[in-house]
Amino acid sequence: MKEIYTKESIRLLNNLLKNNNITVAKILDQSFNRIKKYGKITNSWIEVWNKDSYDIAKKLDKQKNNKNTNILFGIPIGLKDLINYKDKNTSQGIKNYKCFSNEHAEIVKKILDLEMIPIGKQNLVEIAFGITGHNPSLGNIKNPVDIRYIPGGSSSGSVVSTVTGMTPISLGTDTGGSVRIPSAMCGAVGFKPSFGKLSLIGVKTLSESLDHLGIITNNVDDNKIFFEKILELEKNNLSFPKKLKILIPINKRFKEITSECVKDNFNNFVNILCGADIDIEYLDMPWLDQGRKITLSILLAEAYNNHKEKYAEKKVSKYILKRLKNGKNISINDLKNAKMKKKIFTKKMESILSEFDAIISPTIPIQTPTIDESDPTNTKNKNNIIAEFTSIFNLTGQPSITIPMGKDNNSLPMGVMISGRKNSDIKILNIAKFFEKLITDNEKKT
Repeated sequence: MKEIYTKESIRLLNNLLKNNNITVAKILDQSFNRIKKYGKITNSWIEVWNKDSYDIAKKLDKQKNNKNTNILFGIPIGLKDLINYKDKNTSQGIKNYKCFSNEHAEIVKKILDLEMIPIGKQNLVEIAFGITGHNPSLGNIKNPVDIRYIPGGSSSGSVVSTVTGMTPISLGTDTGGSVRIPSAMCGAVGFKPSFGKLSLIGVKTLSESLDHLGIITNNVDDNKIFFEKILELEKNNLSFPKKLKILIPINKRFKEITSECVKDNFNNFVNILCGADIDIEYLDMPWLDQGRKITLSILLAEAYNNHKEKYAEKKVSKYILKRLKNGKNISINDLKNAKMKKKIFTKKMESILSEFDAIISPTIPIQTPTIDESDPTNTKNKNNIIAEFTSIFNLTGQPSITIPMGKDNNSLPMGVMISGRKNSDIKILNIAKFFEKLITDNEKKT
């Protein structure tokens, strides 16, 4: 399915609306036509709300002024099916699982206040407990660049929908990399804001200590527009220190698990930054190697506590049941110790990053595997290392974004990750936007 997908930015759609070159209903036409074309083959949607969406569009098209003042006016948005929508089912990726809500999630209320149009629920890994896109219950989600490969997960459908132009923006959740991993594998921009920046009220919990809402778009500008609007921040133009100081960590795990293709791509990225007169500093950080282990202890234990009923009633697939059982076996003391280590780890990272504008790395350490290679029943799969880099910033709660950079040996997208101190979200978005331009300019030269 290798082809170039038509994708419109939020800014472009808004300009078309303001100039009366398009209606909100026409924007929906584009989304639903693409869902019809690409949705089934990628298995990216659980529910699509055609009638409800057009009903909202008709009301919006009667409004003359809002489209001139609200850049998100009439923009379609997809929701990962962990996010409650009033009177709609929240399947959590489980076939025939009924969980209707009588109230919108807090994030949905804000979306509707901004006159965006939620057009449906997107497919995911069951209960968001996985990073590949495998779902034995509702069917595997597929990478739209090449459907033999995984799209990454657990916000698989949300990313696939965005990169194919089915929606210009989607919302996912990120507990160990579940927005950034699929974004890197499919060629999207995936942003995990600082812990607690976006409300999780009305979003089904996997791990209350690690869960974040995340924003998926096709460029950094769209991501930034949405983030600023949701938080009611004043528009912040591209600004950061005249001389950026960027940290690259050195640790044993990075050397051990990162494939040569990924290393080469990351080195190319670093060379682009050096060419832009950006200060790069390498720092030995051996304690980073403990990050994934601490994260897993918390994740597994909290996931079991939040899904005991599904475990007891075997509502999920065997692989998910096995992971929940692993969480069941983690003692209260082990969980307490892991949370203590989390605090120490976070404090250390915050202290180091106080001297830098951002820290960078590849988003994932390996090339995107095929669906068969990453099958949970395949004992040779490398799934356990996919979230090695991303999960660090769920542990610390710091803002982290992936942007597209390069292609792997199979012509699939790759990503680089930019992260920073907690609550430096706008700064990280601005840096990402600058780096995105550097990458684009470099591609034009080659």
